[in-house]
Amino acid sequence: VQFRNVVVTPLDSSPDFAWGLQGSGSSLGDEQFGGVAADANGNSYFAGMYRGDLTFGTNTLVGTTTRNAAFGKLDTSGKVVWLRRASSGLPHVNYGTGVAVDGSGNVFGVGTCERYITFLGAAFYPDGTGAFLAKYDSAGNEMWIRTGGTAVAADAAGNAYTAGDSSAAITFGATTLPAVAKGYVVKYDAAGNVAWVASYG
Repeated sequence: VQFRNVVVTPLDSSPDFAWGLQGSGSSLGDEQFGGVAADANGNSYFAGMYRGDLTFGTNTLVGTTTRNAAFGKLDTSGKVVWLRRASSGLPHVNYGTGVAVDGSGNVFGVGTCERYITFLGAAFYPDGTGAFLAKYDSAGNEMWIRTGGTAVAADAAGNAYTAGDSSAAITFGATTLPAVAKGYVVKYDAAGNVAWVASYG
């Protein structure tokens, strides 16, 4: 799915067409949709990747000529509430692969990066893997970022769950997973502390 086509098309219980949203990238192309979520109030959230700039109506998210991770919030009528870029700039490649929302409207975005992601004004280097988990509040303000995975879920209490795979050693809190091929699931509490880590493989 590409941003230049319909990104989110919700249906009501009929199911009748409710609304559609079309976004456009720059002439560089190469825009991709990574994931979508919705909250109890009918707001929608998306994750994806774009090159150049990404435009939804009058809202433009500036990017670089390499791939930038993107996260966004849409209201119940499909209007953009906020757009956010997660990137490390040239020449690095970044993808937004998943998004989730908790019971308070906080948003968790996951993705992959090449080396690091700029977040809260500093470079964040995921440990042992190129995957990150970023938390935004309901207004799109950056809260915290941690080593993550490529999939994410959240519960009503504000905990986040992220899953991924890696063959490198990875440390989550006090737990270090060895340098072997493995999958993993990590639970973070609302403050970004590691609650538990599970691995398989």
